[in-house]
Amino acid sequence: MGMVKRRIGYLLLLAVGFYFMLLYDFQGLRFLMCCIVCLPLASFMLLVPKAFLCRVSMETGQNSVTRGELLGIRVRVENKGLLPLARVRTTISWKAPGEKEIKSKRWLYGFGRGCEEVELELSALHCGKAYFAITKARVGDYLGLFTLPVRKGGLREASFCITPVITPVDREEMAVFGTLTGMLAGDEDGDFAVRDYRAGDSLHRVYWKLTAKMGDLQVKEVLEDGSMRIYLKYSDAFRNQAREWDKYLDRACSLLCFLTEEFQSVKTVPEVVWRQNNGYWRYELDGIASLWIWIFAVLTQEGGGSPLEEKEIPFLERGFHFREDGRLYWGELCVYE
Repeated sequence: MGMVKRRIGYLLLLAVGFYFMLLYDFQGLRFLMCCIVCLPLASFMLLVPKAFLCRVSMETGQNSVTRGELLGIRVRVENKGLLPLARVRTTISWKAPGEKEIKSKRWLYGFGRGCEEVELELSALHCGKAYFAITKARVGDYLGLFTLPVRKGGLREASFCITPVITPVDREEMAVFGTLTGMLAGDEDGDFAVRDYRAGDSLHRVYWKLTAKMGDLQVKEVLEDGSMRIYLKYSDAFRNQAREWDKYLDRACSLLCFLTEEFQSVKTVPEVVWRQNNGYWRYELDGIASLWIWIFAVLTQEGGGSPLEEKEIPFLERGFHFREDGRLYWGELCVYE
């Protein structure tokens, strides 16, 4: 806006100068008109090589940030010319999950010869994949009348992953998983899970401690793949609700983080199952590093894990599953009740 006002003022001054030259034949007015025309022309001529010798790019020290924190992005201006740069105008685009795309123009002032960086801070309010790009870059002259586009060079766009906030789990969940962990660690014959009692099951297989807590008979069952599975149950429409989706991810990732650390002392490997791209996927959490790999895969929807076999899909509801209400269930029974 400031450059537009300066251009309008310059055109008015130029028009007044021509008007007085038509009325009077003074050397002073001719000299004034020469200054009005030649100085901007000289400023423009100096601007031309700057547009070829200037580069605008970006640098990122991180590819992820926890939700609620500020994301720092460094805009790098490289000047290979002998003369300093008066100003550089950048047009940036920022698209964060759950928010509208933001496009803004920013003036960066005063750059000498060499490379200089300007730090920008952007908000990360919701979990998911965010994009940042420098769509345009122009360098301005000393008088603030002209701009020319800067040649492209370096990194001009990048994507970031905004991750959930992981907090300690509730006591009820800790007790349930602790009981299950103790059962698996103390059994020497193999890895076991628990399920609801069915007609014909032997009473020797009833797990009485967990039955006393849940109220219904729970039976030990051998795990076919040696894993303890949690199914994340949510709909596509729920995923588009930014605030509710954030809360769900915070709780789900907190549970999975606890499980990953808790089950390192036993042979059982926790496994998470979720629905993505019209299919069901499974992923083994054999450590904290694998947990973060899974979080990135879910947030960016770029694969990760292996597809679940069709014969296993009908049995997802029988084990642990985490629903949209933010509560953990074993079958139809909530573990908090």
